[in-house]
Amino acid sequence: MAQEVFENDLREILEKIQECKELSSKLLTKIEVHKQNKPLNPFKIGTWKKELSEMVNLHNNNIKVKWENLLLEYKSKENLGANYTYYEKAHTQLFKQNPDEYKKIQEFQKEIAENERQESINKAASRQNNKER
Repeated sequence: MAQEVFENDLREILEKIQECKELSSKLLTKIEVHKQNKPLNPFKIGTWKKELSEMVNLHNNNIKVKWENLLLEYKSKENLGANYTYYEKAHTQLFKQNPDEYKKIQEFQKEIAENERQESINKAASRQNNKER
């Protein structure tokens, strides 16, 4: 279950990366078209340069940075694998799907822990009694 949650997270990140790639390619196409449509009127060149600069800044400072961060997040999660946080998420999902069964499991775990605690107390007491003899 934790592996499934892990794979879903990776898949979501890959989808976001793909969205960034698509946005980037569309914006780069717009930039190229804008470059080719340089106005002949010298009074409009300032506005044209400003628009071009804004598009390049949007690409470099927004979309490209977001893509790099997503790629870094993907690689780091891929390297870590399905760690403890994914097991916690899996437990949460299991609890939402089957709350009654999950509560029974928790009760059994508590009962086992209590039995182990009582057993260790009994062993310690028997050791103490053996030392006193």
